[in-house]
Amino acid sequence: MERGESLFISFDAAHMQGRYSAGGLLFSVVTVDPDNHILPLLVGHAYGETGDNWYYMLEGFRECEALWNDVQSGFTLMSDRGSGSIAATSRLPDPERRNVTHCSFHIAENIRHRFGKDAAGNVTVIAASMTEAQFYYRMSQLAVHHPGAYAMVSKIHPSMWVAAFVPQCARGRRTSQVH
Repeated sequence: MERGESLFISFDAAHMQGRYSAGGLLFSVVTVDPDNHILPLLVGHAYGETGDNWYYMLEGFRECEALWNDVQSGFTLMSDRGSGSIAATSRLPDPERRNVTHCSFHIAENIRHRFGKDAAGNVTVIAASMTEAQFYYRMSQLAVHHPGAYAMVSKIHPSMWVAAFVPQCARGRRTSQVH
């Protein structure tokens, strides 16, 4: 991690299915090192993607003292904008040391399901806006061509998903899809 750069931390949950599955969800908290390798920080299991379960996982991250103390420049937590992850991050202390963002991929996917591929493509382009002027122009175009999608993304503050507004955007990441 370069000096002044925010550590990127992605957290998500996947539904467990199959013959040997106990059901429920597999929670994961990962980061990406300077060589772009995925580093798992925490993995856990729970039966629901609730705020309490996510908070427990994120508190586990905070208990990794060596890593926590090394995060002097702050960190960017990125999630899929699920209600459980939003509730959990709002309970975390140290707001001056963290940024919480939402995965632009998940936002675009939600738009695609409700308003189609064209609207989702526009939202992906909006998320990549590098200046405020670019963002506002692209949003005005979305309002004209896809008013429903515009109404939906307008409810999310740009600092939560648009590159131009995310301070120290962790190595240019706008998505929690780490691979």
